[in-house]
Amino acid sequence: MKFCSAYYSDIGKKETNQDSLLLMQRRQPQGDEIVFAVICDGVGGLKMGEQASAEVVTAFHDWFNNQIEGLYHQEIPMTALFNDWDKLIQELHGLLKEHSENAGFRSGTTVEAVLLMKNQYYICHIGDCRTYVLSDTIDQLTTDHTVVQREITEGRLTPQQAAKDPRQSLLLQCVGAGKVVKPDYLYGDIKPHQVFLLCCDGFRRRITGSEIREICKYSTKEKKLHDALEEVTRLCKKRKETDNITGILISTFDKPKRLVPFWKKDTLRTSGKLVKDVLLKHYDLADQTKAKENYYGKQSRICNLLFRCTER
Repeated sequence: MKFCSAYYSDIGKKETNQDSLLLMQRRQPQGDEIVFAVICDGVGGLKMGEQASAEVVTAFHDWFNNQIEGLYHQEIPMTALFNDWDKLIQELHGLLKEHSENAGFRSGTTVEAVLLMKNQYYICHIGDCRTYVLSDTIDQLTTDHTVVQREITEGRLTPQQAAKDPRQSLLLQCVGAGKVVKPDYLYGDIKPHQVFLLCCDGFRRRITGSEIREICKYSTKEKKLHDALEEVTRLCKKRKETDNITGILISTFDKPKRLVPFWKKDTLRTSGKLVKDVLLKHYDLADQTKAKENYYGKQSRICNLLFRCTER
């Protein structure tokens, strides 16, 4: 399977963009690809949400670089993958909680992590960011960890009532705050001509599912996916969304068959090649420089921030 991916993040009407994201794409020797995408939305009701979200995406970035090659070569990687993620989440939860409590405040972040590999998707979900899959329909793969979603599930609220409920943003759990964190781990099959959407709550609160499906159409062109995310952002802001707005789109398509002469097979690379490496955060853990991003390859202009961007 091959992928085309794009992202967009907007500060909205907030003083700080507390959203951080990670988007990595790796090409394996036979042409198969891996995509790893993460959105972390710092909890607005707590202090320094941008620091918490930056910590988590940075940790996931390091995990991918260190572990993904070994997982790729496992026949059934799900158990090892989810164990890795859970260990990472629990460590981050403890560290962030200890750090914020020592500093005299509470801090936390949601986590939406999606790995697309070998015709399977794997999801780690905490909070109210969401993952959708779009084709002829739009299907929400994750369930919000919020008070209003719990009320809907238990029959005390209808979705229409929940849309007007003042507790919409009240989380049941996040990384860095609360006694425990219990992520949802999900998996399923990938098919060609699907679009995966990861987004924060500010991205989807003011628009309908049908509008998302109409705007975020399937494409194998990165610019078209980027433009779709930007269009949704403009629509949300036009409808008075004030929160940070962040989304990632990933299109799937069949990889072309690659014929390799038998005399060259022994010289093929045995490990993958990183073709996209985006780490966007608004709190630099080293020197607190804001909105720093590194990309591999040619200079490019993407998103609505000024940063150095390279792609190979």
